[in-house]
Amino acid sequence: MATLWGTLVLANTVGGTAPTGIIASGAVIALLLAVARVRHGALPRVTRDLARAVTPFVVLLAGILGATAIVAAVGSPAGAGWLTSPALWVLVAAAAAVRLYLPTGGQALPLVRTALSRWVPIAGNAIVFMAIGIVMATAGMAAHLADTVTGLGPASVALIPALGALGGYLTGTNTGAAAMFSAATTGAASGLGADGLVALAGQNVAGSYAIIVSPPRVALAVGVVLSGRSRLPAGATRVLATAVLVATAALCAVVPALA
Repeated sequence: MATLWGTLVLANTVGGTAPTGIIASGAVIALLLAVARVRHGALPRVTRDLARAVTPFVVLLAGILGATAIVAAVGSPAGAGWLTSPALWVLVAAAAAVRLYLPTGGQALPLVRTALSRWVPIAGNAIVFMAIGIVMATAGMAAHLADTVTGLGPASVALIPALGALGGYLTGTNTGAAAMFSAATTGAASGLGADGLVALAGQNVAGSYAIIVSPPRVALAVGVVLSGRSRLPAGATRVLATAVLVATAALCAVVPALA
């Protein structure tokens, strides 16, 4: 965890946001390989199957880092930001994986049918909750909710992490939660004499915790691991929800003291 956090901070400082996630994950993989080398001796031989398995990750890594370096070298022209977007290179990596693993002939159609049958409930779940977040943001509902909370006075700073958790739960992404509430909550925190950056940090951390119980994320994870299902068992859901509530409550107590 320390390696991940340290790499995230360093990569954000040196290379910007776009390549940060892939650099951090690469650093953790390198660390785990080094630990395995020390504990168990020689690492497994790189076989054809292993090379195929890591090809999508290599495409993702090379694409983001290469595009970022090229765009920076030519002066970061306007309109070129999409070339460094992780979203673009995730699609390219997915296409590479399909090319590598999609069988030919009569085996392809059943595989596509199975993939679509798993994708539809997961995608539907994600689209519904993302639509809720988009509607709340564009209609001003999120800003109104934030203004209502901050209208409670100085004590409202303590509720900013709870707003972040709500945004993370609804949208399934930190970016979505930030888009919904960040402008209103940081402005209100500053207006109350609190540190807007600390308040924003509390909101983002709470949002990132709440993502683990976000229906779109849960449906995606369960759909991959548990074939034919889109929900966690009730007991697992309670454990995750309890963890999110405890973390959010702790942040609600800590943020006012630090801000």
